[in-house]
Amino acid sequence: MDFQTFTKASLLLAMALFFSAYPQHTQANSLGVERGEVCATNPGSDFTACPQDFTNHKIEAAELCLTALDYTSIGVNCAGALNTAIDNAVASEAGFHALMSIENKSDHVIKVISPSNSDFATLKSRSSFRLINKYADGSELVIDVAVKGGVVEIVENKDASFTSDGRTFTHAENYGTSFQRSLREAQRVATSQLIPKSCEQPTFDNSDWVVEEVITVNYPDGRTEVTNIYRQQDTYLTYLQC
Repeated sequence: MDFQTFTKASLLLAMALFFSAYPQHTQANSLGVERGEVCATNPGSDFTACPQDFTNHKIEAAELCLTALDYTSIGVNCAGALNTAIDNAVASEAGFHALMSIENKSDHVIKVISPSNSDFATLKSRSSFRLINKYADGSELVIDVAVKGGVVEIVENKDASFTSDGRTFTHAENYGTSFQRSLREAQRVATSQLIPKSCEQPTFDNSDWVVEEVITVNYPDGRTEVTNIYRQQDTYLTYLQC
């Protein structure tokens, strides 16, 4: 073997040994989706996926979840993105810190409430905890998380979650909302099949209110529902066209 061939073989061997020192992080999450890829983390580290992978999940959740009712919408994948971020947060320190820094990408704040303190070491060992998401329009999404048999269970708490007018999700689904503090929430109310909406009153004619958006929803049974979103400064009202 000449010197050049020997050198090339030595380099290839060194590279193989270098990459074999780092685990391939392809652990499946509770949804059966593999998270992670090959990462140059220290051998024996607590990561189960690449930090960049967690960051991408965190950014996706921040971009899709702009108000609490986004979580209930089938029109945006807020629930899917946030659930994935939560699942990763339970599995890894990298995922936890990515989830907790989500407010750096948006205007809302996330808090973790557990039976004792809420640092990662405690969160990872907790069998249950509560995730509170506070948004800029005053709405609040509360999610209860439990880990059972290695599987993460995520449940939206409708009695603890609030719309921007201070009504619980349960109350909003039964009686509707009186107003909204963001266009995003008004859009969710307008397109929701769970939250009842009032018909526009013939006397609703105030020059201070302007039509911000008209939303048309076509249902599979042939029905068409048209909703007007009215705005007055930072307050919105949604009314069906009757």
